[in-house]
Amino acid sequence: MSHPVPTSYLVVDQRVRDPHVWAAGFHSASTARAEAGGGPAVLLTDPTDPGRVLAVVPFASPEQARAWRERSGMAQVMDQAGIDPASVVVRVLTPLQVTTEGVRS
Repeated sequence: MSHPVPTSYLVVDQRVRDPHVWAAGFHSASTARAEAGGGPAVLLTDPTDPGRVLAVVPFASPEQARAWRERSGMAQVMDQAGIDPASVVVRVLTPLQVTTEGVRS
């Protein structure tokens, strides 16, 4: 499946009870995430704090990123994945274009 060039990134920083359970849940949503416009994710964890997970998912637009994150059933998804709701920080970010002359808007 080809993915459009991302203009936005959904960045979710969260604490999980079990990274393996969380990863299985994240993987099980791959098809739905792609159908919603999400591209291949980058998943990161801190080796000194493996219960902390950062997911970065590219989307073609900020609206697609927000719609994916705000879809119905998120509370249940988070509970099943073992995510601590109080730990979740969500951002929709866009690339910062930096050239030798400085930042482009």
